[in-house]
Amino acid sequence: MEQKKEGFARKPEVMAWSGLSKTTLEREIEAGRFPAPYRLAVTVVGWRWSDLHEWAENRKRVGDAA
Repeated sequence: MEQKKEGFARKPEVMAWSGLSKTTLEREIEAGRFPAPYRLAVTVVGWRWSDLHEWAENRKRVGDAA
């Protein structure tokens, strides 16, 4: 079982963790199917790991129901 991380993840880490490309990630955020990032500084955004884990759990539940 994967250990849940805490804190924030930057885009390259989110892409590697989720398996989504940059384009797909941006499309999913725009469609509301992926958590939106938080502005951490003027030019820095990040995703809360708790939001990412929740997204992954929801995907598992949807996959199990199909």
